[in-house]
Amino acid sequence: MRITRLFIDNYKCFVGFDFKPQAIQPIFGLNGTGKSTLFDFLRSLQAFLRGDGPLSLIFSPRHLTRWEGRLDQTLILEAGSSKGTYQYELKIDWEPNLEKCRVRSETLMWEGRTLYLSTQGTANLHRDDGSRGPQLLVDWTRSGLHLINPRSDNTLLTTFRGWVNDIQIVKLFPDSTTQEAYSSQEAEHLAEGGGNFVDWLRHISQVRLASMGDLVRDLRDSIDGFETLALIPQGNFKALVVTMRQGSRGEPINYGFEELSDGQRLLVALYAVYHGLRGTNAVLCLDEPANYLAISEIQPYLLLLRDAVGDGLAQLLVATHNPEAINDLAPDHPVLFSRGDDGAIQILPFPETNPDGLSAAELIARGWEQP
Repeated sequence: MRITRLFIDNYKCFVGFDFKPQAIQPIFGLNGTGKSTLFDFLRSLQAFLRGDGPLSLIFSPRHLTRWEGRLDQTLILEAGSSKGTYQYELKIDWEPNLEKCRVRSETLMWEGRTLYLSTQGTANLHRDDGSRGPQLLVDWTRSGLHLINPRSDNTLLTTFRGWVNDIQIVKLFPDSTTQEAYSSQEAEHLAEGGGNFVDWLRHISQVRLASMGDLVRDLRDSIDGFETLALIPQGNFKALVVTMRQGSRGEPINYGFEELSDGQRLLVALYAVYHGLRGTNAVLCLDEPANYLAISEIQPYLLLLRDAVGDGLAQLLVATHNPEAINDLAPDHPVLFSRGDDGAIQILPFPETNPDGLSAAELIARGWEQP
């Protein structure tokens, strides 16, 4: 299942923003045009549906569009597969002083049929067969969906909830990946920036043990001198140790993960994400994956991801302004995020013809979208 539509209104730079991403969806645009904001929105929606906290902590007043002055937000996520389509809608109302907000309505539908509807603190459930289920009292400041226990007659609802939770949104910073070079526990989700990467890798190595051998193979092809990696017990922790060889006849040397270069750490993390998700049919959102990497390093990685869509990954969304990544992804029907005259983000289709023979990156640099 993949994201088929996002409608975002009165959220930062998105006003009436209506986006229908493809299975492979490159997103281009200058800084400040909403590429990262799109993924921030998805991350916030995940947290809300998981019940990570009250609405006002997940969707803060800073998320309102400054120039709109409205106190209501409408957020829609549609997802589909060959079996059918979900539509999730969340409407939020803010108090005039912006100190509090509440759920005006939260709705989940399947093929046009209501599965869940909450308004004014009351939620109505419907079973998979369409029959009316129980009525619940819910907190106006939280999602009621995360409270629903899995049962044999609500698999449609719980499937959607689990699918949203499994969307992987990856934005890595070299310094963050070494903040916790030691693991004290497993983490099911990779945090923004990659600060819990070793905890997450520890989890992946347990639940997807067979993928670790493929990870090592690809890293040998991608990092000069790379031999292997391992999680080594050190007291109550596990340390990520990378074995490198200097030259074909050099002796192998063990390095702590934090001793690798910025680019090397990012390559380890990016390939771990690929192998951790491959075969799960998950949605992968990558925010600026080419930062800190050479052309020869990012191109094989992007090729692996593109080939995996439809064969292990359900969908790939990549946001970048790196020229080499733009040129590599240009054949995959990219879109350009651009600010309109009113400041809101508009979506421009990338030109299908290029009579001047310019590269995709050169087209963007020359401002082809300007009148």
